[in-house]
Amino acid sequence: MADDFDPTFFAGVSWVIGPVSSGGSSDAQSRAGLSLRVLSSKQTGAIAGAAGVTRYFDGSMGCDAGIAYSRRNESYIATYDFCKRKPLASVGGIAR
Repeated sequence: MADDFDPTFFAGVSWVIGPVSSGGSSDAQSRAGLSLRVLSSKQTGAIAGAAGVTRYFDGSMGCDAGIAYSRRNESYIATYDFCKRKPLASVGGIAR
């Protein structure tokens, strides 16, 4: 369907993969955050591009891009955070 290839929005939770320098905050706070992203397609069962921002629980911000896989109303995303210079894993919901 043509509608499946329309961009959609994602909101979810993200985790930094690998060690982070926390600058005084707890490791858990600097590793996890809430993310908002735009996905290149809302088609289920297919790979889509993803780009967005993450607000970490320690107050820092991230900016990332990568790929997403969506099923029904949820999406699983692997991105690279260019601000923290670390890979991220995310899970959350998408707008249908």
